[in-house]
Amino acid sequence: MTLPVAGCGPKPPSEAPAPISAVATTSAIPAPLPPNFPRSPATIEATFDGNPSTFNDPACLGFSNETTIGFSTAPQGSSLSLRLDTATSTVDEIQIGVPGRGTYLWKTWSHLPSPPTVVVQGPTYSVSGVVFLNLDPGEPKPIPFTVTATCPAYPNPRQPSTPPAPPAPDPKGPHVDATVDGRLLVDGTDAAYCSREPNGSLRIGVKPALGKPGNSLTFDVKDDAVLSGNVGGALFSYTTRVPADASVTKDGNTFHIKADLYRIDQQKAYDEPHPVELTATCPGL
Repeated sequence: MTLPVAGCGPKPPSEAPAPISAVATTSAIPAPLPPNFPRSPATIEATFDGNPSTFNDPACLGFSNETTIGFSTAPQGSSLSLRLDTATSTVDEIQIGVPGRGTYLWKTWSHLPSPPTVVVQGPTYSVSGVVFLNLDPGEPKPIPFTVTATCPAYPNPRQPSTPPAPPAPDPKGPHVDATVDGRLLVDGTDAAYCSREPNGSLRIGVKPALGKPGNSLTFDVKDDAVLSGNVGGALFSYTTRVPADASVTKDGNTFHIKADLYRIDQQKAYDEPHPVELTATCPGL
């Protein structure tokens, strides 16, 4: 199942979520925040998997409260939705819709590999990298793309600077590291929690903060067994079967879980297992 690309363009400033920036190059040049400008005409040239892409109704949008610029196109035919952080010259997210093939994406919060690169020259942004098909693949295949997008309404974007470091997690608090299909799912940069449930089970989870996108994980454990488990991200959503095909080992307040999870989509279950391995430290539990 593919995600619709209609409506994936930038939201109005009052609704737009704060961007999550990747590591950026540094610059000592101060600059003001980008102006809030309405949806304006843009020019976009692109290639996908080595072939030229043509889009209809390309546009750009600026935000007054964020260092963000967005590009979008009409949803008919090939489509593009791109959000850039002008302060760090990084991609927040990109979605490319390809007729007959589906929706391909990359998102900065997803732990997907190979972040796109961005080169800024005045109002023109040259972006290159890889995107992945949003079909819950066990082994996502990277597809190369290039985008050259120009927004005349915003001729002088903010220069790259060092973004503020994210708040460090509490070293004495819960900590979860996990992989799915051998790929990174969550690590120490993701906010984890452990809680005792009314039925006596221990819930281990990673949940993005309100309004912040991110990968998610929830496992309920009781008597050294997994009662239920679910993981989700940009490309997938998997859950355990009942009973769960899983193992739990405990070392003090640290839990090691191995489980096979499965894709369930619109009441249809798929037989391919997706192995999840996680190590969770739950102080006090």
